[in-house]
Amino acid sequence: MSRREDGRALPCPPLPKCPPRPASWLPVLVAVRPRGSPRPWRAARGWDRPRGAVPAGGDAAAGGRESAPISSAPHISSPSAVRASRTPTPFRGPRSHPSRGPAHLTPAPGLRWAHAPHPPAVGRVIDVAEHLAAVLAAVRPLPGEWCDIAAARGRVLRHPVHAVVDVPAFDASAMDGFALCFADAAAVPATLRVVADLPAGTADDPALAPGECARIMTGAPVPTDATAVVPFEDTERGLAGGLDPVTVVAAPRGPGAHIRRRGSDVRAGDPVVAAGVRLTATGIGAIAASGVGTVSVTRAARVAVVSTGSELVAPGMPMRRGQIPESNSVLLAGLAEEAGAEVVLRTSVGDEGDGPRRAIAAAEAVGADVVVFSGGVSAGAYEVVKNTLGDLMRFDRVRMQPGKPQGFGVTPGGVLLFGLPGNPVSAAVSFDLFVRPALRTLEGDAEIGWPSVRVALAGGWRARPDKTQYVPVSLDRTDPAAWIARATERGPRGLGAADGLAVLPPRESDVAPGEPVTVTLW
Repeated sequence: MSRREDGRALPCPPLPKCPPRPASWLPVLVAVRPRGSPRPWRAARGWDRPRGAVPAGGDAAAGGRESAPISSAPHISSPSAVRASRTPTPFRGPRSHPSRGPAHLTPAPGLRWAHAPHPPAVGRVIDVAEHLAAVLAAVRPLPGEWCDIAAARGRVLRHPVHAVVDVPAFDASAMDGFALCFADAAAVPATLRVVADLPAGTADDPALAPGECARIMTGAPVPTDATAVVPFEDTERGLAGGLDPVTVVAAPRGPGAHIRRRGSDVRAGDPVVAAGVRLTATGIGAIAASGVGTVSVTRAARVAVVSTGSELVAPGMPMRRGQIPESNSVLLAGLAEEAGAEVVLRTSVGDEGDGPRRAIAAAEAVGADVVVFSGGVSAGAYEVVKNTLGDLMRFDRVRMQPGKPQGFGVTPGGVLLFGLPGNPVSAAVSFDLFVRPALRTLEGDAEIGWPSVRVALAGGWRARPDKTQYVPVSLDRTDPAAWIARATERGPRGLGAADGLAVLPPRESDVAPGEPVTVTLW
């Protein structure tokens, strides 16, 4: 204690007033000893024994400290009324009651419910790679099905496809013109007699004597006696000459000119498309051309999208003060479909009650494989996903910006649960980093990420030493040899104008203007 020069103590400063009690209070156990009742903490510590007495079985040899009896009663650390637990148990939906505490806890004799302020929920702080690894470890591949090739676009092949026919299936003409023997047109001009007309699809194989030719269309079988095809434009009258004798004015380059030989593209049995490839229009075209009509593919992942927030109203509907248009479900459903998934449910729930649990039940009823929540996973007082699904999901803080709060879990039925932040940009980035790879893995896609390029970042960027930043950027492709990435404006409009995400790993120094960065392309 400080004293004056005369030795008298200085007066103590006034104690600060206690802050007002928060609106959100949760129950904890508080020991209240009825007047005159035994004091269990004294008996447990031997304070009520006569001095010097040691109970039978005590270990007085070990410094006079006896073993306290094992008891199911909570440990009490003070003879005054104190909390039996320093960590309040959070409410979990309708199973709790504000005056009685959690329904699954029953106060022991001599204890009653009191209230303590709700501390912010604190999860692990983990890297992006660690969170993604946990997500992918929980993924179980979806079953396959046979699909007509015409309906297979966007699906992932479960097995490699092999050609069942040669492509082309016969020696075919690559040009519209005249099929002839190369020796008859080696010296020009050369006039030949037309003895046949061969459209595509014909089965004719006319014999050609020296000085004879056949008019032929692209794709038609080349006569066995022909060794070259002369295009119409290398003849005197071309197509206008009809079936009259034709005069060749430009000699073919050699035997086999303008003829596609049988099997020159693909031989029967050759691989056409590998397993794990998501089929595009060109891919299904190649498969169909190889004579395959049905393929084994993984069925599309079924996704339910749930937005949370009592402030949300449907886009285009009247709004009162405090309300905003509900856009996240539209955004996330579109991203899921672009990733190849089928959206089977799109809904929103408020910030109170057990809406998330009911949404999961509805999603399971329509066969969803994945439920994506947006909002309700941060550290606020009305985080409905975190408050109601703590038994199903883990909520962590990921070293990334935007999108730090993340939730993930699996229902007993195997449905993957994602808890994404409510900010639209944060939700989109989080979907791109965690949900999209999971959807791709569910379907067996060999490529779960986006392609990326290294380009210069115009304007530079402030670095963060503790987290990876994902910055929506637009790409200036004016100079094909030197693309430039420019950060878009903040918010949904800037996100809509972005061509991808600049990935800025943790670093101490800022990104200088013009410095190359990695950009994942959408």
